Amino acid sequence: MTRSCSVLSSVENEGPAFASTTPDLYTEGKWLDEDPFGSQPPDKLKILNEADNWTVSLGYPGSSNPAVVEVYHNNIIEDMVAQVVTGEISAEEGVAQAAVEIEEIFEKWRAKGLVGGNE
Repeated sequence: MTRSCSVLSSVENEGPAFASTTPDLYTEGKWLDEDPFGSQPPDKLKILNEADNWTVSLGYPGSSNPAVVEVYHNNIIEDMVAQVVTGEISAEEGVAQAAVEIEEIFEKWRAKGLVGGNE
């Protein structure tokens, strides 16, 4: 399956790391300009053509790695913020809990030799 097919199959929920790998997504007049999934208005995704100018990659200012991706996909930060703003826990408790979860994830990936640090 080509990268363009992967993006198309995910209904554009999984964007590529490099625009050059999915020309059907970024080429003028293609998917972001005229959404093939029937968005209304059809060009509502057009702003994403310039996303490289106002977004950063996971792991910024460093590079991404498996631990960063797992933290992101587990919604640890989002869950912490939600619990704090709804008053379930204090900000200090939220940060402490999130730090424990994040450190466990990083330790797991360090043990596999796929993330540096603590050397």
